[in-house]
Amino acid sequence: PRPGPGPLHLLPAPLRSAFPFLLLPDSLLRPATPASPDESMFVLAVMFVAILGPSGWILSNLDNYKG
Repeated sequence: PRPGPGPLHLLPAPLRSAFPFLLLPDSLLRPATPASPDESMFVLAVMFVAILGPSGWILSNLDNYKG
């Protein structure tokens, strides 16, 4: 059975159209095959570097940024 529309039908039309992927059924949002542990670790490492790398650079060079 297909799930109901959920609480999204309560949102105003502009918000519903801004997030059309929220209206898709779960079967279209899930990947065909689950991610392997290696893929998961790779993605976690990339996200770690992408988020903390620039932050670390700014914090380590904070004296250079001060006026």
